[in-house]
Amino acid sequence: MTAEVLYRADMVALVPPSVTFAAPVSLAWLCEHHLLMMQPQDPLGRVLHQTLRAQGLRSCGTLQIKTYSVIADMVLAGGGVGIVDTFTARRYAQQLQVVKIQGALPFEVQLLMTASHAADPAVLLMRSIIRRRLEQWVDAQAA
Repeated sequence: MTAEVLYRADMVALVPPSVTFAAPVSLAWLCEHHLLMMQPQDPLGRVLHQTLRAQGLRSCGTLQIKTYSVIADMVLAGGGVGIVDTFTARRYAQQLQVVKIQGALPFEVQLLMTASHAADPAVLLMRSIIRRRLEQWVDAQAA
């Protein structure tokens, strides 16, 4: 197997528009405001759970969710605050506050391929589309 990193970033917090806070927010603040989290089996959820455990933190909320879009929808409905990837945050940026978190919670998007076989043309096309979209998104954020 070969792995090609397509994108690296830090996870971000989603906060309802009615909540006031000082940015960036700490994990402790998020835990006090009913943090909605991914399950620990999820690769990004694992990063969050390990970080919380290392800092001796527990969320007031008990929900562990399977998808980032459900976390965002729960925040939108007033169910707490959430931590999501930047792709999900971008989809909800017009409805929720997207906030940096004190202390990086990094993630990356990788393309995994078999080293012994040539990449399928569909895979190469998908990689090209993802790269182009990511470049457009990064350029838009920088502007």
